[in-house]
Amino acid sequence: MTSPRNHHYVPQAYLLGFADEREQVCVRWRMAEKPSFITRVRNIASERDFYSFVDDNTGEIDHQSFEAGLNTSETMLREALHEYVAGGATPLETLRLRIALGVGFQMTRTKYFRRKLERMADSAARTWLTTQRPELTEALNSVHLVPGNDVHLTRIREWAVGLAGVLLHRSWFLARATAGQFITTDNPVYGIADYTDALDVGVLAASEIRYPIDAATALVWTPQPGHDAAILFTEREVRQFNFATFANAYEQAYSNPGYQAALEQLPRHRDNLIVRINAMTEAPDFKKAGTRRFEKPAGNGRKTAGPDPPNSSGVP
Repeated sequence: MTSPRNHHYVPQAYLLGFADEREQVCVRWRMAEKPSFITRVRNIASERDFYSFVDDNTGEIDHQSFEAGLNTSETMLREALHEYVAGGATPLETLRLRIALGVGFQMTRTKYFRRKLERMADSAARTWLTTQRPELTEALNSVHLVPGNDVHLTRIREWAVGLAGVLLHRSWFLARATAGQFITTDNPVYGIADYTDALDVGVLAASEIRYPIDAATALVWTPQPGHDAAILFTEREVRQFNFATFANAYEQAYSNPGYQAALEQLPRHRDNLIVRINAMTEAPDFKKAGTRRFEKPAGNGRKTAGPDPPNSSGVP
């Protein structure tokens, strides 16, 4: 049996919380001036071979095991959230740990997180080459140097655990919509500063770290103590929340099809996350949101001895 190769960087089971009875959502583009459309959740927030890698022991391409591990963490998160919201017998601290880990993995598994890693790797490789091979400095202005999938997959684990540690030191509250609906995006975990339209705020600097759970509920971490409770949001507060959620989308935002009009009325932020990614380093700008595609290695896929050379990418 062939392994599934259409990998979802936002889980389908999560997106169903914003879908209608036909498992459909409304999709609005964050940067592109293209019309919204309605489609099933299986068709969005996914990319072929996004978590594929070459097994160092066998030299074979593994299309399934990493995504299977992510699906396990997503199931843990979904079940822990359900028990916390509904009330259950599991101790609160255990639920907090499971939720923090699950949200950490969701934040680091996305296309946006990978694009940020590519930007940092490009900067590191560019710095090394200009130091060791100064005659290549001018030529570097026409290329980008980004790593393969293995670097992203390693950082998913490392940074997810680090984020979980930050979340465990914060209190949280549930936001429940009394009117209107919460939306989500292909970058569903995000931080804001003291103003709600802040983009790409790091978790340590964020005044709030937000995660829409479903169309009726959102989870918010805050450094302020004593907030482990539920807060009812008015329609106006839900709209303000959604404004920040849409601003921090990478490529797409999602809502229940019945909420399409409200999704389309959300204003576009003056900046976008590609602009913020490019601001991380001084180098030729990334022009596209797409990340480096997984490429089948030549031969048996085994690595050769010696250090890995920087990978040149045609992704502008």
